[in-house]
Amino acid sequence: MAKRIFLIIFIGLLFSAKLVWAEIQFSAEVDHNTIGLDSYIQLSLNVSGAQDVAPLTIAMDGFDVKYLGPSRRVSIVNGQYSSSVSLNYALYPKKVGSFEVPALTIEADGKKFTSPEIKVNVVAGGESGTAGAAAPIQNLEDKLFLVQQLEKKEVYVGEKTKIQLALFVSDLQVRDIQYPKMEADGVEFEDYAEPKQTQQIVNGVRYNVVLFDRYFYPKRSGDIVFKPATAGCQMLIAKRNNKNVPGQFGTMFDQDFLNDFFDLQEKRPMTVTSKEITLKVKDLPQENKPEKFSGGVGNFVFDISVAPQQVKVGDPLTIKMSITGEGNLRDVKFPDFADIADLKVYDPIIKLQGNAKNLEQVLIVKNKNFQEIPAVKFYYFDPTEETYKTIVKGPFKLSVLPPDESEQPKVVAYDNQVKTIEPEKLGEDILFIKDQVGELHPTGKRFYHHWMFYLMWLLILSVWGGAYFYYSLNMRLKTDTKFAKSLKAPRHAKQGFAKAAQYLEQQKVKEFYDVLFETLALYMANKFDLPVGEISSAKLNERFKNNESWQSVAWDLANIFEECDAVRFAQANISVQRMQESYLKAEKIIDHLERVWR
Repeated sequence: MAKRIFLIIFIGLLFSAKLVWAEIQFSAEVDHNTIGLDSYIQLSLNVSGAQDVAPLTIAMDGFDVKYLGPSRRVSIVNGQYSSSVSLNYALYPKKVGSFEVPALTIEADGKKFTSPEIKVNVVAGGESGTAGAAAPIQNLEDKLFLVQQLEKKEVYVGEKTKIQLALFVSDLQVRDIQYPKMEADGVEFEDYAEPKQTQQIVNGVRYNVVLFDRYFYPKRSGDIVFKPATAGCQMLIAKRNNKNVPGQFGTMFDQDFLNDFFDLQEKRPMTVTSKEITLKVKDLPQENKPEKFSGGVGNFVFDISVAPQQVKVGDPLTIKMSITGEGNLRDVKFPDFADIADLKVYDPIIKLQGNAKNLEQVLIVKNKNFQEIPAVKFYYFDPTEETYKTIVKGPFKLSVLPPDESEQPKVVAYDNQVKTIEPEKLGEDILFIKDQVGELHPTGKRFYHHWMFYLMWLLILSVWGGAYFYYSLNMRLKTDTKFAKSLKAPRHAKQGFAKAAQYLEQQKVKEFYDVLFETLALYMANKFDLPVGEISSAKLNERFKNNESWQSVAWDLANIFEECDAVRFAQANISVQRMQESYLKAEKIIDHLERVWR
């Protein structure tokens, strides 16, 4: 027995002596050396013999550089252990020309390794770069750009003015266009109008144009600068499937292989920026400015109605006014009646709907001799004619009657003679002292002094609170699908782990990994409100690449998914110990997300 143990140890030492690490090597490669403006280059930095290599920050003239993520590979051949990491980047061209991927340097095991420069070409006519093809546009910014322009270059304070932003697109496929973001101090913006689409020819090139119109009101005089506006969109480019890059280049072992096969395009996020423009704003003229100027600048229609026209003293009458037209209705003020002493004026109700502003106000006549509401004047400034205008409505005749005698207030007083006083209604205005004791009641304890009373209310409130909580939870589960799926995620995961544990105990490898993959995919879909078919470690890494909580589980999840694919599709032989490790890692991932992720 001792000899057998010694022999096993000796063989193990011989095997471990042969297990050596491969030498560190570093190289850079691109998948295409010539591309068009509507495509991209994949750059891979390959490091073998090292485990942990940090991504590099790459700046390259003529290109936007996006880090796609790492891909790792581990192998043992003839006792030699080798590991490799590929840092993958997408190089999106911005202009036509010849460029160089610069020499890049990494540091591993205290040593520096440098890759050679790589020459790449960007042509105007697509990836083929056909000689003699017409290439009128040499820069991407000439194919996709944003222009902002003002309807007028000089306006008055408060004058309604339009700014238009035009997105020009030529020979590109663009989707998911967002409303432009714009900024200017001293301006009040309205919401965007519905975008319009048209075509224009500029310098012999045909462009598809999306027009965004937006009205605004300058709030101060002087020069107002509209800062460069920005608009986001997605440019469609051909998808590459020749590299195994997370989120970009799939293999038949990726769960999104079929989706990637039929989806031949991917989206490149783009942000276009316009130039700034300046608007000159003038103050309203002081000459001939009315004392009760409404503040309205534009072209308006004013109307007023009074009802009823026959009232009694103390009865209400209703004034309705409306202002319609094109202008700054939010700042326009209605005429008021505060100066009329014979009227009691209540606060008005004002509503703004579209290009109409309405007022409804209640007035009460206090004097029977008040027979007319004087003419109402509305003043505004017309920027087209550059003059103040007045709209006059009225006067409005009224028939004011004195109140009925029965409605006259009764006052008890003495003048030279005693005025008539209504007889009192005995017992209604004075409460007399009782001359009889009446029925007596004991003054002992009341029922609400007993502890059972409070216990009863406590039970009632508890039942009501529980019912309300159940109702609220049930309603949210019905209306908030994201919350419902997130709430069900751990319960479904628990059921999946119970089933996986059974297959683990029975050592059914394929069934175990089928259930483990299904459990993790369903949990991630419910937790993050994603379609199950889109769940992959690559897409999750891309979605949460800036989240620290995710980074702590991303590597383990990627290993489990690779192991599941290897068993499910390649019939890999996995030991029971490896299955147990994968099971524990999966439990650890879900436990971490449930504790940390909110």
